[in-house]
Amino acid sequence: MITLTTILYEGNFEKTLTDDCWFFQFNSELITNKLIVVNNITSVDLFWEKVGDLKKIHSFDVVMVKGNESIIDTYNLSIDESTIGYVYTIPYFVLIESVPTEFILHVATDCMGDILVDDDFLLKGINEIKTNPLCSTTMISWVTDNKLMDFNGLTVGQYEENETSDDVSTGEFNYTKGFTDQFFMGKLTTLKSINYNLPSQYSNTYKGPVYGGNCFEKRMVAHQNYNSIYNCVFKGKQYYIHDNVYY
Repeated sequence: MITLTTILYEGNFEKTLTDDCWFFQFNSELITNKLIVVNNITSVDLFWEKVGDLKKIHSFDVVMVKGNESIIDTYNLSIDESTIGYVYTIPYFVLIESVPTEFILHVATDCMGDILVDDDFLLKGINEIKTNPLCSTTMISWVTDNKLMDFNGLTVGQYEENETSDDVSTGEFNYTKGFTDQFFMGKLTTLKSINYNLPSQYSNTYKGPVYGGNCFEKRMVAHQNYNSIYNCVFKGKQYYIHDNVYY
């Protein structure tokens, strides 16, 4: 049904590859596979040692970006391997090609320290993707400034609706054309069929960091703008806090 994914780099793999990490502790009958894509690992022996230890108690797959660089041609990506934008882009396309299930739930490692995800979101998020033609992807609420509650008396969902939802609010989701690669759930057939090379005019609303170049999340913003579809943010109690540690 759903593959839970994340991406590891040299700077985050030691912290993530531990038994108590949320990635390994989170379980649901809807999560039928777990997948880690690995990019820019230099401590190779230590990495595989930690993977080996965890595979004794957890089931998950590992895919290396190295050796899968042909993904650039698969999606006709125009990207310079020497730029930091390459690091922020290619792992997501390797993910998309490697997930074996119908849906992907991607969570960045720096969003796992304080997070609440459950079947309520997973079920309703899948249903939104399946039944709403205006829905591109779904996600849970994100919280700024590492604060969870009491935004001038507003709950997390209300705060986010006022701050970030610039389009439509219906049912159990707020709709926005913004997109973040920190957390998203999508359908693989849809993600594989997207034109990721739209003219820059369609991504001019992107609010992410410029150092990422024409990264995956910027390309997703262009896709949503071009097709007048939305990233749907669940209004429930679920949330994650981005700890602002970049690797």
